Amino acid sequence: MERVSSNDVRLQRPVRHRPVVRRDEHGGHGRLSGQYPGLRWTIADVWGYCSGSEPVVVIPVTRLVRFMNRTVSTAAGIITVRGRSGKTSLTYTSDVGAGSLPGPVYPQSLVDVQLAQSAWAAGRGSMNNGGFGYEPTNSSAQAGNVSDFLLRDTATGRLEWVTPLTLRNSSSQLFVAYAISAADTVTSGSLNGLSVYVLAPSDPRQINVDNMEAEARNWLAQQEPGFISSGGKLLEFTPLGGNMWRAYGELNGRVVYLLDIDATGRFAPALTSVSPLGAGSVAGSGSGAGSGGGSGTAGDAVCGKPLAGLSTAQIATCLREFADQLAAREGQSAG
Repeated sequence: MERVSSNDVRLQRPVRHRPVVRRDEHGGHGRLSGQYPGLRWTIADVWGYCSGSEPVVVIPVTRLVRFMNRTVSTAAGIITVRGRSGKTSLTYTSDVGAGSLPGPVYPQSLVDVQLAQSAWAAGRGSMNNGGFGYEPTNSSAQAGNVSDFLLRDTATGRLEWVTPLTLRNSSSQLFVAYAISAADTVTSGSLNGLSVYVLAPSDPRQINVDNMEAEARNWLAQQEPGFISSGGKLLEFTPLGGNMWRAYGELNGRVVYLLDIDATGRFAPALTSVSPLGAGSVAGSGSGAGSGGGSGTAGDAVCGKPLAGLSTAQIATCLREFADQLAAREGQSAG
C-alpha cells in the first residue's frame, strides 16, 4: 500500500467499450471449450470492436495453476473471434503488448479477485478483527457500477482499471483510496500488478459520493428543471483527473447529458448535451446555457420537421426539449 501526494495519481478520461452479451452455446461449453479446454472466461470480460468492416470479439481468458496445496486463477491471454463470409475463426494469443488493441485485454474479473485479496495485506488478524482493507462503494448513485472503471491515463495513453475505494470497516461512502491496474497488456501465467493508492487525510480528492450526487442533483434541477421532473437521473460518478468527476444524465434509458463536477466546489459545473440532435451545448454554473430547451439551431431544425420523418430517438429528444422549455417558461411565470 502507498500513501501518495495530491499529484501522484493522474486520472484520466473514461473509455467506453462495447460489451458482448451473447454467450457461446451451452454456457460456453461449445466451440470455445472444445478448442481451448484449459482456458476459462467470464461473459462480463468479453467485448467487441470493428476492424474496418470486420467485427472482432475479444475474450480475455484465465487458467488454473497450482499454488501450494490448492489451485488459483492467473491470466492466460486472449481469444479473438472473427467472422467473415459466414465463417467464424478463433485465434489464441498468450501475450498482448500495451496498446495492441483498443480495449482491455486483462480480465476485469481477475482484477476484482486481486482487490478482494488485498485485504490480507496486513494479515488474517487485521483483516478479520480490525476490518483492514478497502472496498468499492455501495452507493446507489453509482447504479451498481462501482468498480473497474476503464480509464485512459492522459500522460501515458495507457488503459487502466481504476476503482475508487472506501474503508472496508466503515459505512461511509467517502473515497479514501484508488486501486489501479493495467488493462491494456497481459502475459500468460502472470498477474498484472494492482496498486492501492491511499489519499492523505487532507487530500481534496477524498470525496463522499452521496454528498456529491445530492449537490449535483440540486444544481442540475436549477439549470434543467424539466430533466429531473421528467424522471431523469444522474448515474455513475467517474473520476476524470485531479478533483474533477463526471456524471451521466440518463432519461428513459438514454444518456442525454454529461455533467463535469469539481469535487472541491472551486469551479462551476459544466453541463454538456449529448442529445442525438447534436446540440452539444455546454453550461456553466448559473448561466442556464446549453439547456437543450429548444433554443439551439440543430434542435429547432429537427423538431420543426414532420413527425413522420423523425426517428424514434429524435422524437424522444424533441419531447424532452419541449418539456424542458415548458418547465422553464412556467418557472419564469412563477417568478
